[in-house]
Amino acid sequence: MIRRILVGLTGTPYTPVAIQRARELAKRHDALVTGIAVSNRIAAANVAPLSMVSLVDAERLRAERITTIEQRIDKAVADFEQAFEGSGLRTDVVRTQSNPVEALCRHWRYHDALVLGLRGLFEYGVLDEPRDALMKLIGAGVRPIIAVSSRYREINRVLIAYSGSMESAKTMKRFVQLRLWPDAAVRIVHFSENTERAAKLLSNAHDYCRDWGMETETDAPPGTADKRLLPYAEDWSADMIVLGDSACSVLERRLFGCTVEHVIRNAPIPLFLAH
Repeated sequence: MIRRILVGLTGTPYTPVAIQRARELAKRHDALVTGIAVSNRIAAANVAPLSMVSLVDAERLRAERITTIEQRIDKAVADFEQAFEGSGLRTDVVRTQSNPVEALCRHWRYHDALVLGLRGLFEYGVLDEPRDALMKLIGAGVRPIIAVSSRYREINRVLIAYSGSMESAKTMKRFVQLRLWPDAAVRIVHFSENTERAAKLLSNAHDYCRDWGMETETDAPPGTADKRLLPYAEDWSADMIVLGDSACSVLERRLFGCTVEHVIRNAPIPLFLAH
């Protein structure tokens, strides 16, 4: 059960889907929805090219970019208000000029879930490294994050990627306890060459979900999650992946990559993320 949902009104192509997802969840759980619109004039002004143009042209480009960002965010706010008009649901809108990640973390403290676009969160120049925004939010302890894809889809089949780590267990438990999509078919998958360990982990996970009233099926395919998870999700026709932070070290990420980072940057379907 959730009572307060925070949705990012970032003005990207993912924003309409985030609004629709937040409305769907709010209607099901009678939750308050807060739309947060963050703009960052300083970051926006710094993305205009300075080389090969005159100072006058550089200032013009900066001003045009700031205007474009603000227009897109204004439209996102208007779309949010229109989507909830006449719905009977409680809403609020927060507009702020600050670092987007810091603003989202600050307002998330008093909400139960954050709904954002899967990629390109702030692609119009309000964040220096937009591809890393979700990773920064996860690292800051924001949870859960429902990261939407660019196309809205019903959530009928959910794949829980369970590694057996503490963070993976926390994410699975959070998803089960919230019961956001109680009618969805759920499969727990653990990628491993150790069939005995996989069987034990999956049995325990299945029993936990069952005691919360969620029936699941399980599977233990060979291979590693970073290489197999997305193809597996596609083959199973998953509508969402539940994914916990693997907490891999900087060295591990450099040498082998990090499953959660890889999935965030390549998944075509929504993700349920926690840390």
